[in-house]
Amino acid sequence: MASYEILVTQYVTRTIHVTVNADSPEAAIAEGIKTARPIQDADWDLHDGPVHAEGKIIKPLSATSALTVPTHNRTANGTKTLSASEVLQIADEAYEGGEMRISELVSVGERGDSLADFLANELRDVLKDEVDPIHAAIRAMQTAKDQIDNVIGALLAHR
Repeated sequence: MASYEILVTQYVTRTIHVTVNADSPEAAIAEGIKTARPIQDADWDLHDGPVHAEGKIIKPLSATSALTVPTHNRTANGTKTLSASEVLQIADEAYEGGEMRISELVSVGERGDSLADFLANELRDVLKDEVDPIHAAIRAMQTAKDQIDNVIGALLAHR
């Protein structure tokens, strides 16, 4: 039996009701997102359980067999600092097992999957000159997820 230090990251769903004035439903959603951003965490309604959770071995604390764990630079708060290419590779492997070539620089449409094109282009755009690529990528993907959730919510409201 071995001991390991594990970093667990959970992404949770939270909701809040805001009232906005806008000229269209699309503008209202955009204004609602903008209005909600600075609202403190305590005012949000948290939903049970994480939407997504992931764990990574930070380091083996004791083990009976030798393990090789990739090392990365770590910031003062203990989080990894990954390069933009490492972030793209992680995204590539997570989406369809790398079949969509998110980490490769290819023309839009060449992947044959518009979501893969979006992911590749969005990640490349936010990772340009970014000091903390992993957090920039997480923020961008969370924003995209939130926007998709808003569209789904609007569609569900009209069915």
